[in-house]
Amino acid sequence: MQIQCRLIGGIGSGDDAFGNQITAGDHSYTLDAVGRNITDSDAADQTNRTFQYSGADNTIASDGNYTYSYDPSGGLTGVNAGSSPGSGLLAITDAHDDVIGTFASGATSLSGSATYDPLGNVTATGGVMGRLGYQSGWAGVSLTYRYLSFEQGGGTVVKHLSLGGPMLMVSFTF
Repeated sequence: MQIQCRLIGGIGSGDDAFGNQITAGDHSYTLDAVGRNITDSDAADQTNRTFQYSGADNTIASDGNYTYSYDPSGGLTGVNAGSSPGSGLLAITDAHDDVIGTFASGATSLSGSATYDPLGNVTATGGVMGRLGYQSGWAGVSLTYRYLSFEQGGGTVVKHLSLGGPMLMVSFTF
């Protein structure tokens, strides 16, 4: 599989010797031995985020602010802010694994909800705990999915990302 990045806008990026992205604009990333993002440092606002994973895959167990729990099949079941047991919320996902709501145990209504268009853009949100969203993927403060498209005839998937304004296009050829 060939991965190609093209910058549209003006944010520079850098890769390590293995082709993993380690800088993007004001962000720098530290990766573990299997290429997962362990830290995200933002020079512009002087913040650092540390990620922890559940097992050897890319299932996020913690993003530094929230911890996430999953059922045995890998579906998101809960989100907890802080270190107090029992202070978390249960998560609701749809058929596409989009996080569409959170609620407290025993509650009769949602404490938060979110909706997405077919391309992964948030169309409405309010009160959802955590940073998991579209297809249960982690979404940073400035990173939002713009759209995913398929180019005809070439077996190419194109994902367009917005990093706080400018557009980045990433092509995956298979």
